[in-house]
Amino acid sequence: SEKYTHRQIKKWVGRPFNTSMTVQGDYILIESATTRPIYLIEIYDKVLAENLREMFRVMWGLIK
Repeated sequence: SEKYTHRQIKKWVGRPFNTSMTVQGDYILIESATTRPIYLIEIYDKVLAENLREMFRVMWGLIK
């Protein structure tokens, strides 16, 4: 996006996602708003957040 020039965006070429998951510090946020029921889940777990950040880092390197 032009607004956030410091961010890198890569297109996912696999099966489309219908939910979103982000890791922000020690929090994991999962949201689904495309189908009912609509939900938002917030999990506070330092170890899980650390593991997910590493998993996302590896996945990012695999996306062309």
